[in-house]
Amino acid sequence: MGDILKVGQVFVCSVCGSELSIVKSADGQFAPVCCDTAMEQSSRVNHVYVCPECGAEMMVLSGYDSTFNHYCCDIPMELQAA
Repeated sequence: MGDILKVGQVFVCSVCGSELSIVKSADGQFAPVCCDTAMEQSSRVNHVYVCPECGAEMMVLSGYDSTFNHYCCDIPMELQAA
């Protein structure tokens, strides 16, 4: 692919609808395949939240994440910068 990948970037299988999301970006050529078909890069990016206290991370995979309370260590988690 050669594109710069963002944390949270979503790829979709056009055959079965399976999805994957980038957890950590790195150098290299990322070309996921599912059902013997290249997965398509979606415009959707899953949000990643980080706990400022302990460093825990979580990603919202589906649904509307603005209605979910993101708390860890009794404090709000912060949206990770893209």
